[in-house]
Amino acid sequence: MNSKKIETRPNIVLIMTDQQRADTISQLGCPWMITPNLDRLVKEGVSFTNCFVTSPVCVSSRASVFLGAYPHTTNVYTNFEVWQPNWVQWLAESGYHCVNIGKMHINPYDAKGGFHQRFCVENKDRPLFLEDHERAIYDEWDKALKAKGLEKPSRYTRVRDNRDAFMQNLG
Repeated sequence: MNSKKIETRPNIVLIMTDQQRADTISQLGCPWMITPNLDRLVKEGVSFTNCFVTSPVCVSSRASVFLGAYPHTTNVYTNFEVWQPNWVQWLAESGYHCVNIGKMHINPYDAKGGFHQRFCVENKDRPLFLEDHERAIYDEWDKALKAKGLEKPSRYTRVRDNRDAFMQNLG
């Protein structure tokens, strides 16, 4: 007879979205929203209901979550700074199978970042050079802004010797 040890550790599924407002999930107090799958996750799991972003730039916020520090400490302000998630590695070392699905902006792009598997969707195959000094990724919303006569400010205006000005622009 072969007895299997029953796994008692919880499964961990961290879902990070861009532009997710608190009032977009029915189970979190917004019954007019139709979100059955998210509602089930809320009912059966843990929800962070009192959180905020550390930066309006997604890579800075992601790095903050995965490194446990603010952007001015991590020095991750753009998609081009090198960084690797640290607590993912700790989970992997303790026996969890860690998978990244979707965008993460880990740099270098092909780094594992502690994950056993990565299925990245970051439009890396469609580079767009908006300015001479930057290599940005194509965003459809940029086209919408331009069509309305608006201009998206560059997120890459920060230079290493002008960090204070960059942080001031973050609010």
